[in-house]
Amino acid sequence: MSRTFSRMPSSREPVGNPPIETPMHPWIRTVGIALAAFLVTAALLTRLTGSDEMNSFVPFLHVALWEGIYALVWWLAASGFGLGLMRLAVGPSVRMINDAARAGALSSDVRSDESTTLDELAVAFTLGAAFLLALDSALGSLGLLLALQGGVAWGVLLIGLIIGVRILRLCPLERDADAVTPHMLLTVAIGALTALLAVAASSAPGWLWSSEFGGFDALSYHLMLPRTWLTTQGAIGPVDGNVYSALPSFVEAAFAHLMVLRHDTLAAAYACQWWAALCTVITAFVVARLARNTLGAAAGATTALLFLGVPWIIVIGSLAYNDIAPCLFLAGGWLIIIRSSCAQRPLDARAAAALALVAAAAVGAKPTAFFFTALPLLAIVLMHNKVRVLRFAPLVVALALVVLSPWLVRNTLHYGNPLFPFATTMFGSGPWNETQVAIFSAAHSAQGSLMQRLPLFVEQFLAHGFGSAPTPREPWFPQWSVLPALGILGLGLASRRNTSMRTSAVVLAIICVSWMLFTHGKSRFLAPAAVPLALGTASLLRSFGTPWLERHTLIATLLICAFPFVVFMREPDKGEPTRAPAAAIDAIAQLTGEPLARAIESASGDERNALMSLATTPLAVNFMLPPNAKVIGIGYTTPFYILRAITTTTVWDRGDFDRIAESSPGTPATWGRDLAALGYTHAIINPTMLDNWTRNQWLNPALATGGWQNAFAESNRPLLRTGSGEVIFELKPRTEADAR
Repeated sequence: MSRTFSRMPSSREPVGNPPIETPMHPWIRTVGIALAAFLVTAALLTRLTGSDEMNSFVPFLHVALWEGIYALVWWLAASGFGLGLMRLAVGPSVRMINDAARAGALSSDVRSDESTTLDELAVAFTLGAAFLLALDSALGSLGLLLALQGGVAWGVLLIGLIIGVRILRLCPLERDADAVTPHMLLTVAIGALTALLAVAASSAPGWLWSSEFGGFDALSYHLMLPRTWLTTQGAIGPVDGNVYSALPSFVEAAFAHLMVLRHDTLAAAYACQWWAALCTVITAFVVARLARNTLGAAAGATTALLFLGVPWIIVIGSLAYNDIAPCLFLAGGWLIIIRSSCAQRPLDARAAAALALVAAAAVGAKPTAFFFTALPLLAIVLMHNKVRVLRFAPLVVALALVVLSPWLVRNTLHYGNPLFPFATTMFGSGPWNETQVAIFSAAHSAQGSLMQRLPLFVEQFLAHGFGSAPTPREPWFPQWSVLPALGILGLGLASRRNTSMRTSAVVLAIICVSWMLFTHGKSRFLAPAAVPLALGTASLLRSFGTPWLERHTLIATLLICAFPFVVFMREPDKGEPTRAPAAAIDAIAQLTGEPLARAIESASGDERNALMSLATTPLAVNFMLPPNAKVIGIGYTTPFYILRAITTTTVWDRGDFDRIAESSPGTPATWGRDLAALGYTHAIINPTMLDNWTRNQWLNPALATGGWQNAFAESNRPLLRTGSGEVIFELKPRTEADAR
């Protein structure tokens, strides 16, 4: 069985000779420059706190070293699993896996003639991440992540680390024989962008980014679901009132894994954000290896820099989101296809199985990755190997179903529909009525024909952030910079003469058409397009061959990659002139309200009133309500910083308040009393969110008309209106003092 994933020997190098040794000192210099740029940039960015007296560099180091380590261990373990899977999937060395699994069975002086190339390391990260995400989903669904007081969670990572160490001892990393040292300015830029990513990932969730309304999705389900699973359910599964728990949740399973390791579901939010940040850096590395295989040895650093220079990549890569994982799996799967075909033969069953794992994990991370990762990978396979590879379709489908089985089984048992909340006409709508299904479907699917959605595509992709905002309150930043225009131009010019660029153009076309046909048109959903766009832009920049043009091309590349810094320095966009993007680094305690609560408790008179005007909803619920309070949120769906039990529902679900409104229409003055009869003592109402839901026609029709909020407010006792607009009520009749 020949090794199809090894470094191909050159014509001047006899087969079997050891790898060409290249001097280490250029790489030491490169790493040193990148590290220096990282530290200097981090020191500068952490000064942007809105106050000359406040510097967040030390808190940043605390988060990076103390919280980021958990995410680093996860990724190192994933690389260990990936090294093993890589050799099983695309190489013959089963003996090496057996040796690594035996761990201590080999003497320390045993060595192998084999080595691990950087391409293989990139594939290992891809396969390992896919495997460990699927494993976390399976273990979490069975309730095993919490088993043995976290012993299983640590044990899984230990196994991955052992496998990785053993394989790298026997097959050490091999440097590229044709390695090209990147220009010093490119190295500095990569270090600076990585620092921006790290600083943003060290900010408490809810502060960055304005384009995501402070990471709204993280606070409502990406972080909230793992916390709920661990603290109330003990296992991954559907959560009443949160339909997003019906999604595959592979990335959220990894977040739950990190929370178990950290033993603190609140502080672990930093580890979750660092998980995304490390995934972004690894994806940039995989993109660089992909560029080397498609554009040449000198293109790697430039392409990685262009990928990191997309503001959307920095945004989704520093939030506890799932959007960056499909980018990794697209680039990594693409690299598997290219390298597996280097022996001039079609993919075999092992490589097909590897791609099935990658594609299924991408869908498990984010279901829309079926269109943005799985379909593009299928197109790449067909372009490289023709239709003869379709004989592996049954294997691929079967393996993908196995990988996704924890999700499919959970949903079947709970909803009777394995794909809930989708495919309701085929499998049923579970607990939802027809109105809910219609509202959800309309909000999560494309409206209008392909041609009718072209203006939206231009607005959200080609011209995003330029000109006036489509809606007055929408944050409007150049989140795609100018990469779409340059990338499309580069792919168009190179597609005639370069097969790889033609493949990239097809991948980009599939992503863009799928976005217009199958999504509700959010700009960040196009994130996987950054991979072919970076390749196309790098191809365009490399086409300028004269030294004069090369110098100006370098300057242009650096200017393109300045966009994320411009976006960061405009944060947070909360309608105030002061910008303080680094003000919330290592500030989770502050966002729970604890420091301000202590200050309010010790203050009196005017000082106390001034401090009370700064009170947030988490502060009020955590420190001002009685210990036995039972709280319900109405239009309030971001309870991550609430430290006590609270009942919330997404706009798509129906909870206790919805059922009361539906059973007693037109009598909102009695709804508070009815909630109290169910045991609730307090209610949080978010009028802004309710108005937004009404405007978008998402709100329960029983609540979408009439002035029920005023009637409800007049029949219950208001306690506090927070700075963000939420109102906290005690579910008791108002007194004359309250009216005054």
